[in-house]
Amino acid sequence: MREFLKSQSVAFEPEAIEMMVQAFDIAWATIEQTVFLDGPDEAKTILRNRVAQNILSSATDGERDPNRMAQFAVRYLARGGE
Repeated sequence: MREFLKSQSVAFEPEAIEMMVQAFDIAWATIEQTVFLDGPDEAKTILRNRVAQNILSSATDGERDPNRMAQFAVRYLARGGE
């Protein structure tokens, strides 16, 4: 998540960054437990970036609860990214 944020043109307070990192870790752990992630590393990187982007969007909209951000990201992917 930190590397993803470095590639974006947005700035957040350190506390918000920590919340996004927590949210990403929660979301990714959920995904790893529920989705069979066998395939090329490139596909996993794309999926990780989608999760990170969704969390970034939630944070940009003002969300600061890591659990809610993680839930939103997982639900977004479960709906096919729509």
